[in-house]
Amino acid sequence: MDGNREIRSRAPDRKYHEGIGRHSLRNELAVPDKAGFEIAVSLGDWISKGSPGDFEPIDVFQFTTDHRAGYDWWSLQPTWRPVVPSVTNPNRVKTPIDAFVIDKLECQSLRLSPVAEPRHQIRRLYFDLIGLPPPAEVVRAFERNPADDEYSEIVDGHLSSPAN
Repeated sequence: MDGNREIRSRAPDRKYHEGIGRHSLRNELAVPDKAGFEIAVSLGDWISKGSPGDFEPIDVFQFTTDHRAGYDWWSLQPTWRPVVPSVTNPNRVKTPIDAFVIDKLECQSLRLSPVAEPRHQIRRLYFDLIGLPPPAEVVRAFERNPADDEYSEIVDGHLSSPAN
């Protein structure tokens, strides 16, 4: 085959090629005009000869369609590390993602809401993680020590608990 794909006819007789020029719709035959019939017969002859010609193989992934991702699909692109934007209030930036969020807000002349009080933070956390309010002793302990490390410990504790 020399790297070219070969199309083999299942029935290389004339009767088969004449059938290419017709199609069935609810068991009724529709015969095209003479030009359409001649094109169909020529196509059939070309197939029976093994589809000679020097063709580039079709790459179905060259472009993205509504039904299939191509090489240009976003998830198939090489990864790259974006430049973290600088913001006017770097004190609120705890992770690089925060810088991107704050930068978008600043572009629209908006700003972050004030930091929630420790009591509200721990209540939100409990409702988000387990759907119940925190015990009073947990709220008091967090109000005494509202550090980020303490918050992270509470999150990790709930996420690793088999009960949650």
